[in-house]
Amino acid sequence: EWEGKSSSTGSAWCRMRHRTGGLLIQIERPSAELFKQELAEVMALADLRTERSEEILTQIDHQWALWGSLLPLRPDLRPRTLEVLQAVVWLSVAVEMRFKQVLGVSRPQEFSPQVQPIITTPGHGSFPMGHATQAFAIARTLQGLMQLDDRDPLALQFDAQAHRIAVNRIVAGVHFPADLVA
Repeated sequence: EWEGKSSSTGSAWCRMRHRTGGLLIQIERPSAELFKQELAEVMALADLRTERSEEILTQIDHQWALWGSLLPLRPDLRPRTLEVLQAVVWLSVAVEMRFKQVLGVSRPQEFSPQVQPIITTPGHGSFPMGHATQAFAIARTLQGLMQLDDRDPLALQFDAQAHRIAVNRIVAGVHFPADLVA
């Protein structure tokens, strides 16, 4: 069950409850002032655009190339694993989009035209970051499928990869750091 509230005063929250009524997650929209403050960090990370542009472009729609650098995830070798991971992505999108719709946070370029994103800015809100949600969900799923401890070097690399994907969205100019945290 979903509940959400957005007010004219700028406050907003969205929560998801289990069918038994227990709270699963609640996210509140940060203040516009926080996003204005984070603009400086978005602008500073733009210095990484040249070295990361190819990577950013490969991550727009699917992140399989990056995950494939850690594991042999070719469709001919692991078709069922890829099906599971795709289902995880679809579930992540369904959840994250509900939060984005209710919370309605503007993208960095709407705060300043100087951001000049290097990729097309998505037409929906920026908070929470969908690519981060998807990447960390994939990382956790792979860790679970492989029965890895949190300290296992491969599990740590999964988290590092997810974090890199998320930070690249800030580098690209389409997200704020707060979007990643959410």
